[in-house]
Amino acid sequence: MEILNKIVSQMSKEEIRFFKIYSTRMADTPGRKDLLLFDKIRAKKEQFDEAAVAKKLYGSKTGSYYRLKHRLMSNLNEYVVLHYYGKDKIHDLNRDWALYNVYISKNNFELAVHFLKKAEKKAAEFENFEMLDLIYNGFIRMSAELVDINPEYYIAKRKDNASRLNLIREMDQALSVISYRLRSTQNFLPENRTLTSLLNTALQDFVTDTTTKNSRSFQSRIYRAISQILLQRHQYAELAKYLLKTFKKFEREKWFDKDSHDIKLQMLTYLANSLYRTGNYKDSLIYAQTLGIEIKAYNGFLYKKYVFFFYNAQILNYMQTDMQRAITIMDIMEEEMKQRKMNYYDQFIYVHKAMAYHWQNKPDIAIRNLVKLYVLDSFKAAGETFRFKILTAELVMQFDGGDVVSFNQRLNFIRKEHRKLLKQKEFLREKNLIQMMDWMMNKPDYKKNKLFLRKADKFIKAKEIVEDNESALINYAEWMKKKIA
Repeated sequence: MEILNKIVSQMSKEEIRFFKIYSTRMADTPGRKDLLLFDKIRAKKEQFDEAAVAKKLYGSKTGSYYRLKHRLMSNLNEYVVLHYYGKDKIHDLNRDWALYNVYISKNNFELAVHFLKKAEKKAAEFENFEMLDLIYNGFIRMSAELVDINPEYYIAKRKDNASRLNLIREMDQALSVISYRLRSTQNFLPENRTLTSLLNTALQDFVTDTTTKNSRSFQSRIYRAISQILLQRHQYAELAKYLLKTFKKFEREKWFDKDSHDIKLQMLTYLANSLYRTGNYKDSLIYAQTLGIEIKAYNGFLYKKYVFFFYNAQILNYMQTDMQRAITIMDIMEEEMKQRKMNYYDQFIYVHKAMAYHWQNKPDIAIRNLVKLYVLDSFKAAGETFRFKILTAELVMQFDGGDVVSFNQRLNFIRKEHRKLLKQKEFLREKNLIQMMDWMMNKPDYKKNKLFLRKADKFIKAKEIVEDNESALINYAEWMKKKIA
């Protein structure tokens, strides 16, 4: 979808209404082609047929159509900037910065200084150190034009700001890498000690800086760093303890507002997930429900970003305490995601429905959900580790379903498709499980084989080493324990 189509398609009813008013502020000419194009895009969205609309509006004059698109795009961009002025601090700051640049271009330095000072006040208020760097540079530049601006004063301020900015950049860079690795591996790969070391080193420099004590921006980043380190190390009990303390501190200091609402929702998400990981399902559900309330705050401007985590926390907890309730919530989630056209969550839904039906001893329904998963583009593009884990889970379901032919077909596919992973030490657990299932499927009297039972017992007792990696899909040890009982 082109940029213009994306801009139009995501506009709210309020934005559409005010855009129409803005567009007709000078003259309301009937049949305006730019507004006709706007309405066509809005009505059709993904199904918008540009060629057909262009022909209807201009016939064979394609140049006229593209000029119309450009005019509509410019009009929309101007409207959006004006519409959001006064609704967020960053938009107000950007307006003052833009006005400074306008008056600099006109050589009106007094007006430029006026708006630059306003921008400095706003940037300092919510600790936008990147913008402060540009603002101080602006003052230094204008000192050559205005004698009442002392460049040494702003050079000193810029140096002080630069030290903070460099610390933030170091921390943000480390956090972005760790966050990407965690997302892309689905938490199934072993800990990367190099990244953890990087975060630890940056954090030590960060905490010893005396300027951090009363800074919400710095304290927020420290929270992010510590939580990411604990998450990377799978230290969920420590993470829950730290989050509870930090969350209460931020509430006590009244640091939560619209600007920091993203951090609040992230904390609630981490709290629900860490408490779930430690088996505290009751408190985890309490924070999940709190998250469900908070994502609707401030007109739900972060709803789409966190609605998945709201459902995720409920589903994971109820899969441990009330499987049917978990399936019901998955159905509700699936319906909402379809209505909102958030199809990228289908992967999560199908995986967890498969797990839920598996533990309800309904392997056929479980496998049908995995079949739906396999045709998704997101699954095909997923990392090999994740796909391997899913296929291993399906093999367990095929075993429970008793379909020898399907089991052997899937087994052969795994051994061929993922032969490199099966040779790696990190996946010895799956390799052993697959070998034992192969034996069990083809040797119905496996419970009488003492050598096999000793191997299975060893496999079960080793569960503590890999429990965290298994918990998201099937707990191999618990499954094996039931099979040899």
